[in-house]
Amino acid sequence: MVHPLKLKLENKWNLEGPEDNSFRSNGYGRSLNTNDLLPWVKGHSSYGLQCYLCFGINEIERKYKALLVKSNNYSSTIPDPCGPSGHTTIETYTDVFEAPCTKADKIFMADDGEKNRTYELIGSSNNTQCSAMVSGLFNFGAGCGFSECSFNGSYQAPVHGEFYAFSNFFYEMDFLNLTKNSSEVSLSDYTSELTSLCSSPWSKVKYMKAANAEFLPWYCFRGHYILSLLTSGYKFNDTTWRNIKFLNKVNKKTEIGWSLGFMISSSTSIPATIPEIMISNLAFIMLCVLFIIFMILEVYKSKNVELIAAQINITDTKSLVIISAYRPPNKNDIDYLKQMIIEINELKLKFKNSTFWLGGDFNLPDIKWSEQNISGSMYSKELNEAFIDMLNNLGIEQMVDFPTRKDNILDLFCTNQPALITKIKSIPGISDHDIVLVDAICKPQRSKQSQHKIYLWKKVDIKKIKDVTSHFISELISQTNENLNIDQLWNKFKEGSNKIIDDNVPSKITKSKYTNPWANRDIDHLCKKTT
Repeated sequence: MVHPLKLKLENKWNLEGPEDNSFRSNGYGRSLNTNDLLPWVKGHSSYGLQCYLCFGINEIERKYKALLVKSNNYSSTIPDPCGPSGHTTIETYTDVFEAPCTKADKIFMADDGEKNRTYELIGSSNNTQCSAMVSGLFNFGAGCGFSECSFNGSYQAPVHGEFYAFSNFFYEMDFLNLTKNSSEVSLSDYTSELTSLCSSPWSKVKYMKAANAEFLPWYCFRGHYILSLLTSGYKFNDTTWRNIKFLNKVNKKTEIGWSLGFMISSSTSIPATIPEIMISNLAFIMLCVLFIIFMILEVYKSKNVELIAAQINITDTKSLVIISAYRPPNKNDIDYLKQMIIEINELKLKFKNSTFWLGGDFNLPDIKWSEQNISGSMYSKELNEAFIDMLNNLGIEQMVDFPTRKDNILDLFCTNQPALITKIKSIPGISDHDIVLVDAICKPQRSKQSQHKIYLWKKVDIKKIKDVTSHFISELISQTNENLNIDQLWNKFKEGSNKIIDDNVPSKITKSKYTNPWANRDIDHLCKKTT
């Protein structure tokens, strides 16, 4: 989206969401009267918009995983040429195939447990094979009825003029250190850096600097996807490549983004109102509460003030401590806040190596957080200073810089790891306060069920096992004498019994998979019950 400044509309791309979007103003698109759009888009120009559903970065990664699984006959262990060697990714059947863009690729097996299957994608750092696999995600040979076609039967106008590539285009180039002077970066420069990345093992890749370390194993795939899309799809060459500007901002005042591509393609207009939230606040809060319940390791609830805390495991050695607190506006005495500060200090001391989140409505409108000084007089100076001193003493930063109720900052979010917070903003609340929404870089650890053997007793040959057992008992009795003690007799009996079971009872090994600890046998029975 271009903000309402005096900017020339250029060619723009975005890889967000489920589709790839291409927006043009080069005379090859559909002619629109921009007076019919938003007030800030004026005049008459020729625009074009192309949206490729299922080719946004998230869905194309899913399609790539589905292609890997299909190409390896749905094996449980699959080589991943785009993944760094030494790195393994576990994917579930449901995550890969239970989506609109990959449903056509899935298979159905007689075993109802198929949906619980997992696939182990083992990285191999094979640049050549990665390029070939990514190209296989496009149908470059499909005709479109014109001399110039991109892929999947779509018309492609010749590329000319300047192009803005943002979102994941920018992040990929930034990861490859090619964004400072993107107009000076050639196609061969990009290809060289990408080849080096895709040939590197995980032992090297994991130490590379990235905005989000979670995506490190996928930068090779994303790089080849962008390369195929721009060169084979949009027909960029060594000359026209230099016309692409990989940006996340047009200038210091203007940000660009494109989150509504599919809707624009359908309606040829950008909505002037705030999109309707697809999930209610109550449902969202309930989902968050359920998630916290499932992941909580330790809970603390104060008996003196309105404060509750939970510890959530992030890795084997790191945890996240979340504290929610509320200071009622009628609690004007310093003693209430001091008691709250004491308990927060105790929690910080107890979990001193943890990432610390403190949030809640503290009703402290007098504090000017940009300067950490007191600018109002609604509450006593002692009360305001006590809270500021607590944050400074604990090394915690308050990050909310926007009003949450009228013109006041009442709802706060504080943390000792501000670098892990990628975005913090307000969204409409269910009361007269706005909700503080925080995006952070953290991923809860999930326990994985270990493999074990299951005996299939229903498939046992009863007559055979009786005969073998009878023979074993006779042999054991014949070997028994007074020189054998009770332990020796027990070991002979145990070893013989186990051998009979292993030799005569069919078995299978369960697969290692992530489990849902709340799904017990009764819940499974209800899920399978037909009405």
